Amino acid sequence: MTLETRQIQMHVSEAMQRDVGKYRARMGPVAMDSLHVASGDIIEMTGSRSSCAIVWPVDEDEKVPDIIRIDGQTRKNVGVPLNGTVSVKKTSAKPARSITLMPTDTTTAIDGEFTRFLKGRL
Repeated sequence: MTLETRQIQMHVSEAMQRDVGKYRARMGPVAMDSLHVASGDIIEMTGSRSSCAIVWPVDEDEKVPDIIRIDGQTRKNVGVPLNGTVSVKKTSAKPARSITLMPTDTTTAIDGEFTRFLKGRL
């Protein structure tokens, strides 16, 4: 079994407030050892869909070994509720060849000036 195919099942729990919006997944040392991951590595979580996150260790006082703490957006991306189960495995990141940006509402006007502004910032 290679490191990339080793998977474990974990129960989903709520993220710490300080992790919300940062694409972090906190897990215990036993789970991290099982997957051969360290802080900063990338994992893939699969529920009804798949998504990735950056591994961080749980706080020292955390006692539940089979939970993974992820925020609401990551749970939505994975398609799993709180207390649901996800498959977790180590993966690697590749540089993006392209990205697509879309407005979240219809009130944002997309014109040439706005497009140049975004390209300059990215």
